Amino acid sequence: MRVCVREPLTANRTFYVRTDGNDNNTGLVNDASGAFRTIQKAVNVVSSDLDLVTFTCVIQVGAGTYAENVRLLPCVGTTVPILRGDNTTPGNVVIAPAAGEAVATASQPWILEGFKLTSASIGLHVLGPALLTIKNLDFGACGSLQMAANLGGAIITSGNYSISGSAPIHMATFSSGSAIYLDGRTITLTGTPNFSSAFAVAERASSIVAVNLTFTGSATGARYFVKSNGVIDTNSGSSTYLPGNSLIAPQTGGQYL
Repeated sequence: MRVCVREPLTANRTFYVRTDGNDNNTGLVNDASGAFRTIQKAVNVVSSDLDLVTFTCVIQVGAGTYAENVRLLPCVGTTVPILRGDNTTPGNVVIAPAAGEAVATASQPWILEGFKLTSASIGLHVLGPALLTIKNLDFGACGSLQMAANLGGAIITSGNYSISGSAPIHMATFSSGSAIYLDGRTITLTGTPNFSSAFAVAERASSIVAVNLTFTGSATGARYFVKSNGVIDTNSGSSTYLPGNSLIAPQTGGQYL
């Protein structure tokens, strides 16, 4: 039987990921001979090998494109681990798998910042009791939707973000207890992205709170769609608050406030 002995941190720690790295490295040095090659390797090490205790653990990802599906995993400790790209220019650090989810999590709270998410079916997917805090993301073109919370998952924004590509849906909540919460942020849209289903979707007693937002740029497609007791709360009630150029009436108990 394999016994896993975790290393308890005694100080903050940073792991590095680079396109010229190697997953056989330690991940502790920011050069080709020290950094990991894949984001998932760094996540796996933080999840399986460490006890964070009360210290901050950062995975710092270098410039480049990472064609992988990143799964954020449970960690031990009282602090929230951070997966960080480039907070100044998120487009410098791209997660672009050929299919599936660019980033997904199902249980552990994480912070995600400074990435462009594109090419995937789903850019960002939070399932189960997980809480994901995001900022400085750039949502590129996705095949299905750009971010979603499901099965009780939640997404909270702690900073601004941008949208540079199209998708059927920008943000969606799909099941009871799932939520996306955006308050007081600026969302910048470039290139007039199209959302062929709707910019925001809430279904089955889930909720999206999108209040005090500033939108820069424009989009085409339906602004929102609510059904089956889903709620989208803008604290304004204005039918033109969210980006888009058409409307779909609420269905089966859905509410737009």
